Amino acid sequence: MKKVILILSVAVGLLFSCKCDKKCKKDTETKVETIVKQENKSELYGTYKGSLPCADCPSIETTVTLNDDKTFEITEVYAEKENGTFNYKGTFEVSEEGVLMLTSEKEKFLFAVESDKLILLDEAGNKNTSELAEKYELTKVSIELAGTYKGSLPCADCPSIEVTITLNNDNTYEMTQVYTESKKGVFNSKGKYSITEFEGEKFVSIVEGKIMNLYRIEKNNLFFGENELKKVK
Repeated sequence: MKKVILILSVAVGLLFSCKCDKKCKKDTETKVETIVKQENKSELYGTYKGSLPCADCPSIETTVTLNDDKTFEITEVYAEKENGTFNYKGTFEVSEEGVLMLTSEKEKFLFAVESDKLILLDEAGNKNTSELAEKYELTKVSIELAGTYKGSLPCADCPSIEVTITLNNDNTYEMTQVYTESKKGVFNSKGKYSITEFEGEKFVSIVEGKIMNLYRIEKNNLFFGENELKKVK
């Protein structure tokens, strides 16, 4: 929030310093808009799905995943087509105009970003304006948290703590912690978990007694600090 306030303050100062010159005002507004877009880039990360139009098949079932390391994966499934699945990987960037550009070895994809949607653009960066315009939208899907996660956490007086966490759809959890080569042995716990957000990132919050542990949600896995708990089922 502080960053946004600072950006707006700078923008106001720039606008007044332009002495109402139309060209200067236009340039300044463009710069401010670009900065704000860059601040919101983290909101892009995630998975988007939709059915895109197809010239010779019912639809192209499309999944786009944008990762926080600026890489992407696209899967296109041409419905009712033999050998109709295509996968693409590469890197993405956002242009100064706010166009999302995904580049792989063989293809380049352009999207407009609107709220929780990606809108496929043509090669010139234009939206489809026909009656099929809504068919070119991909919608961001929420992360499916329910499942079992496993990983190793650091231990002060043993080699590691082998952790297994199962998150259920009713917001309950079961956790097993195995202290390897230690007399502490095995600890089992269960209870309720919740989802919380801090500085633009989402966390699973698990309270054990008087201690609250936060596990960062990233790429469908959980992270305790820099230690990853991978989803296994």
